[in-house]
Amino acid sequence: MVGVLVLIFFVVLQDFSVAQPPFYVDALQNGCCFGRGRYANGQTVLSLPKCCASLECRKGDLVPRYFGPHDSKDCCVFDGHMYPNGSQLSSYCVPLVCVRGNWTYSHEIEECCKMCKVYNDPHFTTYDGYLYHWHGLCNYTITQTGRSYRPQIGVFSEFQPCFSGPSCLHITTFRNDAKTLLSLTHSILPMSMTTVHVLSDTAPSTFVVPPDGVHHVQSVSGIHQVLAWRDGDCIMLMGSSRITVRYCYGHLTVWAYPTHANQLDGLCGHFNFYLNDDMTNRDGTVHTPNPWPMAFPESWKTIESLICTQQENATVAKKWAQEWLKVAQQRWVTDVGNAAFRRFQQKTELQLETVSSSGLSRCSFSLVLFLLACVTITEIVLLSINNTRENLSLGLHPLQVVRSAKLLGVTVDDQLTWKLHVTTTVRSAAYRLYMLRRLSHWAHQLMS
Repeated sequence: MVGVLVLIFFVVLQDFSVAQPPFYVDALQNGCCFGRGRYANGQTVLSLPKCCASLECRKGDLVPRYFGPHDSKDCCVFDGHMYPNGSQLSSYCVPLVCVRGNWTYSHEIEECCKMCKVYNDPHFTTYDGYLYHWHGLCNYTITQTGRSYRPQIGVFSEFQPCFSGPSCLHITTFRNDAKTLLSLTHSILPMSMTTVHVLSDTAPSTFVVPPDGVHHVQSVSGIHQVLAWRDGDCIMLMGSSRITVRYCYGHLTVWAYPTHANQLDGLCGHFNFYLNDDMTNRDGTVHTPNPWPMAFPESWKTIESLICTQQENATVAKKWAQEWLKVAQQRWVTDVGNAAFRRFQQKTELQLETVSSSGLSRCSFSLVLFLLACVTITEIVLLSINNTRENLSLGLHPLQVVRSAKLLGVTVDDQLTWKLHVTTTVRSAAYRLYMLRRLSHWAHQLMS
């Protein structure tokens, strides 16, 4: 036995080119000590994938374990387990294949896994396929184990105002385990999209995902049990937690393995293959699925969101309002005129100051501001139409301007409201009802 241990120790020295560490076995509590670490009974002490072998602690002794025949080579390792050449990584959402010591992306997703999507401005599709829309700001839980503010496993995203919509994905954080916290930035810059920030280290570090192959995420603290690779312009992260994340610019996809059933909650919904309880609050309250929810997503703010201050709300909202006003000015100032646009700008800024001092949450504040911007642009468009409709023509033939017109039985007015149509319909129905009553009275007299 001693001879086998000495032989494996010299293989370690040859493969890793490190100085000989102190080595002893403590069998008092069936645990093992190797180098400066202590290992529990049954735990893998050292992996040698080139030799398809590992050292395991068994009742105080370090015992070699071989994978396949003794002459096997080029195995793959993940989460403390070794896989022979040609084998597939099972029990994960992406079935990677071991090819000559390297994991290979198979471009397949296990059918039993459930998928959640967050995209554009943004829209959400839960694990059970329910589509809803939420335009919040700050940091929210996409999915996590349990309902506490300090989950062991989870995916979290920060949303910020953006030019193309009310809010967009900005930073996504993936907690695979207690020692692995990874941060991803959604950016149009290629370098930013391929860089993983490791926040769980004593000194935060970065890991750039290589252009080819599947690789373990590494940092100054060592190798993390997360595999990373590029998928076109996107990055895939698959953790030992059996959570897989695919993030692109403005798009986030999360896959969960069925072992997480009844354990995951968040904006991706309650993961249990049942749609009606998808919108479950952090406190356990279940809401009826709603395409425009309010209380449900608000309950999944993270600790980072709870410390958002009113001053930050006002600063972000004013910046966003300026972007909306800039769009309105570029598109409509030619038709409306500078004087008219300045009146709308002053009106918007006055209402903005009123809203910013009301103490609303950042999410509610952003929604109010978005509606305010829409109203402002609508008013500009209507004023533009009113100023130009007197000169409308079709070729050389001037067009008559009317306040309303009837099309296919529907009365349309120049304000695009239903008021005139309803009034006309009610008046017509009342006249017909009156005539029916008169006719019924005459018919009764004739029959008697």
